Amino acid sequence: MIRAMKAFAIGLTILAALGGAIYWLWGHEDELPEGLIQASGRIEGDQITIAADVSGRIVELTAREGDLVEADQVLAHLDDRAVRARVAQAEKALAAADATVRRAEAEHAVGDATLDAGEKSLDVLRQEVPLQVEMADAELERARAEYSTAEASEQKSRRDFERIANLHQRDAVTDEDRDDAELAWIESHNEVLTAQAAVRSAEQRAADARLGANRITAQEADVQRLRAEVSRAAAAVDESRARRAEAEAMLDEARSVLEDLTVVAPADGTIVTRISEPGEVIVAGTPLYDMVDLDRLYLRAYIPQQHVGKLYLGAPARIYTDAFPDEPYPATVGHIASRAEFTPREVQTPEQRVKMVFAVELYVEENPEHRLMPGLPADAVIRWKEDVEWRAPQW
Repeated sequence: MIRAMKAFAIGLTILAALGGAIYWLWGHEDELPEGLIQASGRIEGDQITIAADVSGRIVELTAREGDLVEADQVLAHLDDRAVRARVAQAEKALAAADATVRRAEAEHAVGDATLDAGEKSLDVLRQEVPLQVEMADAELERARAEYSTAEASEQKSRRDFERIANLHQRDAVTDEDRDDAELAWIESHNEVLTAQAAVRSAEQRAADARLGANRITAQEADVQRLRAEVSRAAAAVDESRARRAEAEAMLDEARSVLEDLTVVAPADGTIVTRISEPGEVIVAGTPLYDMVDLDRLYLRAYIPQQHVGKLYLGAPARIYTDAFPDEPYPATVGHIASRAEFTPREVQTPEQRVKMVFAVELYVEENPEHRLMPGLPADAVIRWKEDVEWRAPQW
């Protein structure tokens, strides 16, 4: 019995050795040719943490783990009742500020038009008054000259009448001659009276013309008053516009907060983790979801240090998965670690974990139908010689 057991043990030992040799030969007869490097790892992606920009109570979360979401898709709603009230109040304040601005602008426009008319009137007065004074003085001078002429004529007519009247008393002239002389004297006397009235009238007009200087002074004072009013109206317009700008800023702020209460996806991707739940009260910056962009995935793999010198950025690669072994995904070497490290504990055998490796990232060029997902194990073949034909990974 003991001999039989020993024989059986020896047989198992021989079979194990033979099996190991066969396994070694099978595993090495199809090794990848020179120019290709094989690596394994897991699909990863740039993780995006989606958070609320404001504080509040979560009313609704619209996505769960594994959901595919599109950019700008609504993912969460926070309680917005108080903020909507702020928006309504800010809108009313802005409407009131708009009305104040319109009223101030209208008053300024009226005052500006009145000032313009007053300035034009002052310009006219400054031109007319000197001319009126000059004309009045000329008229007065002419009236005085006519009065002097009439007075001289009246004196001559009076002397002629007195001479003819003396002659008439001596019967040297006829009654008709006396009457004609008297009539001429009366007419010249009336002309004196008319000329005298004309002088007084011309003097009055000259005095009135000289009062134009007072009109200019009064108009200048009125223009100064109008300018002060227009300045005050302009200041009122500026103040009302400033208040309207403040109201607009308050409304924009309230609307921004209201918009922030609706959380949207920043890009296309897949929800990896839903961190919060409806009903929770959160502060600004509290994470709601973790998301990965499925169009920006990469395979993190580890290359033995003896092969890292063959790699270069942009080197072509192909990624293989167990689910689609015959459909490799094109990729490129996008990152090569600058320092070596021990093989990560979770990806290799205890013997291999002590080996020094370099981490590389293979950027996936296309992910049709989003078949590749973060966390998916995958193998890769990297080609560092262009003339070498592609081969599937061998294990």
